[in-house]
Amino acid sequence: MAYYHGCIITIEVPEGFDDALLRNALTNKLPGIAIEVRRNLQLLRPKVIEAFVPETHGLIHDETQKNFDSDEWHSRGTQSLLMMAEDVLEQYKRQAQP
Repeated sequence: MAYYHGCIITIEVPEGFDDALLRNALTNKLPGIAIEVRRNLQLLRPKVIEAFVPETHGLIHDETQKNFDSDEWHSRGTQSLLMMAEDVLEQYKRQAQP
């Protein structure tokens, strides 16, 4: 099973944007990730807008200290996933520039 199975990334892309290469880049870097795409007429470049990491996912436990009295650990796992996805998106943007 792919490590990011159960995690979801939502990206927003310009209307008419071919997202196949971006999806491929994200799934290569984050195997098993589910990707939701939203179209936006006003957007000029793609951007990551949301991430979801299930409470039971290893990313949450790997990336944070075990503080069971706080919900902060979940947001740290989500932030880690967002940062990884944004890194992939930045690499994609650099390669796509003429």
